[in-house]
Amino acid sequence: MGAIRRGRRTAILLFRDIQSSEERRKSLPRGFSRRISRAVERCAASIARTELFTSDLTPDGTRVTSGSTGPLFSAASRSLPDQIAFTIRCARQAGFDRVVLLAGDVPQITRRIIEDARDLVETNQSAAVLGRSPDGGFYLAAFPSATAVRWENLPTFTSEAGDWLRRELELVGQTCRETEPLSDIDSLADALDLFIRHATGPLRALAAELRAALAPVVFLTGQQQIPLQSFLSSVVLRGPPSR
Repeated sequence: MGAIRRGRRTAILLFRDIQSSEERRKSLPRGFSRRISRAVERCAASIARTELFTSDLTPDGTRVTSGSTGPLFSAASRSLPDQIAFTIRCARQAGFDRVVLLAGDVPQITRRIIEDARDLVETNQSAAVLGRSPDGGFYLAAFPSATAVRWENLPTFTSEAGDWLRRELELVGQTCRETEPLSDIDSLADALDLFIRHATGPLRALAAELRAALAPVVFLTGQQQIPLQSFLSSVVLRGPPSR
């Protein structure tokens, strides 16, 4: 297969969730989000015919980094809608005419999901792909980078975000196909649930990553402190319920 020339490749835009303030808001241990985002980043970086852009929202603005652009910064982009719009603009200005937006808090993402989205938008200019989260948001969206989505109207942190994005894409003529839903991690309970569901089976490596990231958590029962690691180890030993 010949090389895809610049301007005809797909950019994966990874929105990493690494702020300590977000970890506190979600009651997650310090460093958890950074570790999980790195796991998603390793998966995204392995996808052929793409280039990875990482996007970090900081208190001072949005920082975007890729092999094509080096570090770029926008002090004006301090909200999630502004961050998304700025990151897409960076990819488009670098010559990428297709983008795959990817959340950094879905460590169970697989290469197949990303590759299927890439393949569809590479072969059909009017196609878009949407990956929903059960809470009503979305963890993946793929479409041409010139698509005129009005990101300033995105209903952030609500159960309407996925429906809103599908309507926006269809309004500008994109045919939206949905891929399998995946849960994002918005709380300690989400992280524990994800670990328990994947403690055995094909995603055991994910469970190991989650267990390491959750190591600092301690439960307080009466006067006794119980490390979460002890609970997680017992889950792996017991395995899932028989029915």
